[in-house]
Amino acid sequence: MARYYFHLRDGETILDGEGVDLPDLVAVRRAALATSTEILGSIKAGPAFWSGEPWTLRVTDGPNGGGANVLTLQFAVTEADMRASEKEGASDLREIMAAGGNNPRYD
Repeated sequence: MARYYFHLRDGETILDGEGVDLPDLVAVRRAALATSTEILGSIKAGPAFWSGEPWTLRVTDGPNGGGANVLTLQFAVTEADMRASEKEGASDLREIMAAGGNNPRYD
């Protein structure tokens, strides 16, 4: 088992010095998604996220931002006038999500 470190950038950088032991890259991916979901799905996401600055979770094989980069998840908010998009004939995201069946599986 290898140790992986999850570093967060949300207006400020928070470096992981402890890490977590995970058996393989599949487990790293799952842990990265779970961590991102927990943080972004709560009030823990800071104001920098909503300002358009990318929110980043970077996983390395070394503590405190060191080591090789294993994977990076990056999210950013781009707010737009939805009324303008609807006038241009853009698809409604709710309709796309309700249709289902075309969701890729990442494991």
